[in-house]
Amino acid sequence: MKFTFLSCLIFFALGLAGCQTTSDAGEPIDQDMVDQVEEVVDDAEEKMGLNESKKGMLAESLLGTVTYLDLEGGFYGIVGEDGNKYLPLNLTEDFQQDSLKVRFTYQRREGVMTIAMWGQAVDITAIERVNTTD
Repeated sequence: MKFTFLSCLIFFALGLAGCQTTSDAGEPIDQDMVDQVEEVVDDAEEKMGLNESKKGMLAESLLGTVTYLDLEGGFYGIVGEDGNKYLPLNLTEDFQQDSLKVRFTYQRREGVMTIAMWGQAVDITAIERVNTTD
């Protein structure tokens, strides 16, 4: 019993010692200021589209070819110049044309499962046709 009480007392004391209420300069930490800074950072991340599911997944731009795949009812994907397969979750009808050359900007969608099971799920943030007659 004494060992349990003594252990709890030691852990409690260590916990209190770990709670820093002053800065390294010895000045008290203004918790309101910390809260305001965190709020500003959260707002900036939201405006940049960096919600919890997209943090660390900034938009990337790439050339590719729209490809129709007749699997699981059919869908359109994009094969990038980098050789990777991209499964756009929001490809508009204007760009749903097999063999269409495009330049597109996307954000990866992690943790998304589709019936297509083909390529990396992405959200298209910008897309344009590429003139191949040059």
